[in-house]
Amino acid sequence: MNYLAGILLGLAACLTALHTTAYAASASQGCAADALPWKNEAEGSTLSFVVLSHVYPILFDGEPADIEQLLAEIAACSPEALILPGDIVPGTFNVLEWVENRVFQSDRELRDELNRQWDYIFALFGRLNVPIWIAPGNHDIHSYQPQYQATVRQVFLENVGSPYHVKRMKEYRFIFLNSLDGTTESGHGVSSEQAQWLVEEMASDAQVTFAFVHHPLWWADYTIPLGNQGTDYDSWMEKIHPILNGQVAYVFAGDGGNDQNFLFYERLGQVYYYVNGSGRRGVSFLHVLVNGSDIQVLPHFLDISTRSLAQPSSPSSVGVLLDLFQRRTFWAGNAFAVAVIGLMLLAARASRRWRTHHP
Repeated sequence: MNYLAGILLGLAACLTALHTTAYAASASQGCAADALPWKNEAEGSTLSFVVLSHVYPILFDGEPADIEQLLAEIAACSPEALILPGDIVPGTFNVLEWVENRVFQSDRELRDELNRQWDYIFALFGRLNVPIWIAPGNHDIHSYQPQYQATVRQVFLENVGSPYHVKRMKEYRFIFLNSLDGTTESGHGVSSEQAQWLVEEMASDAQVTFAFVHHPLWWADYTIPLGNQGTDYDSWMEKIHPILNGQVAYVFAGDGGNDQNFLFYERLGQVYYYVNGSGRRGVSFLHVLVNGSDIQVLPHFLDISTRSLAQPSSPSSVGVLLDLFQRRTFWAGNAFAVAVIGLMLLAARASRRWRTHHP
């Protein structure tokens, strides 16, 4: 029976090693990285684009050399478009989001600062010489200080354009939605007007379609303690998901990064939903390769940190724990571990009984 216990222990170790290897492969860097294991493989892809989000901490508080590294990593993927699903500029927030928001003495001072931020973004990413497409985040089009809200929105419209719109490249369609268009007190959600626009747009043709939005409104358990409360999660599943289901296979959200990188995916109906955000201790982005209906989504992780990391009470640990406890693999792994331990205990008990009856 001791032998049986050893076999069980060895089996557990082998399965753990296999799980670790699979995870490491899915997190590999470089544009020649293998596809994520749950995606189809694309050969000779006809479209390449990069999805980069929640990147303002690094861009506005990172070392210049690190920002150059980020640009080099993106350029190495040879994207035909760079897509930024929100939280691109600090807006009226401090780069360290958990300290007091910024105070502006006049509307002109606020406008000048916001325009400076957007000028920097377009100059920086303009060096990639590809289209830059944006879905707005709360930092980009919203302010939790009511006196700044109208100006922040107006400056976004002047620099970026409509908060929800469509772009096309080759035979592919890109839908950009505004997750700060709701009726809740915080403004998070999707309005009926935007939903109707989406219905009409989706009826226009049958192109392969990708959708981008800042907040993962489909994830009812998703919360970040800094201002994202009051999000109208039900509106997405009631109004938006039925429109996308069967017509849009991939939806990318850009929130989620705070202190750490964040990458999460799930499938609801026929839609693959991704949440990917960069943090203050690293940058992550998704490289998407498309060949008709064959699609690869490749994660890239860069070990880059902001300069202002010292904080006495960062809320990021809460987000990390929420992410951990919401992952199916976490609970599946725990269930497997409990089962293995249970079998080992039973084996040990049976061994003691055998020795008792066979001295």
